[in-house]
Amino acid sequence: MIRKLSFFVGLGTGYVLGAKAGEQRYTQIMDKARELAGMPAVQEATSTLSSAAATVAGNAADKARAGVDSLVDLTSSTPDTNGTVGAPGPTPQAGSAVKTGTTGSTGTTGSTGTTGRTGSR
Repeated sequence: MIRKLSFFVGLGTGYVLGAKAGEQRYTQIMDKARELAGMPAVQEATSTLSSAAATVAGNAADKARAGVDSLVDLTSSTPDTNGTVGAPGPTPQAGSAVKTGTTGSTGTTGSTGTTGRTGSR
């Protein structure tokens, strides 16, 4: 019981001393950061970097928009299955099949239905 009590007293003391030292160091770091932020050279560099970042972001947005627009143009100019460009395909009616043209396929997958085994089990 005494061991546990002394352990927790030591733990509490260490926590209080560490928190106090941590607070002092934090105050030192914040004071130095405020001092640096107040310097004219740092303010000028911050302004320059901020405007450069805004320009780069604007250019990236323009390129992305142009890329999307070109993809939209490309997909809208691709012939559909009826051979028309950009027109919507046929709308299927309930209970009817829609013929969309021939593809040279017989409608089968080319499979013979076997699993490749020869002989019987």
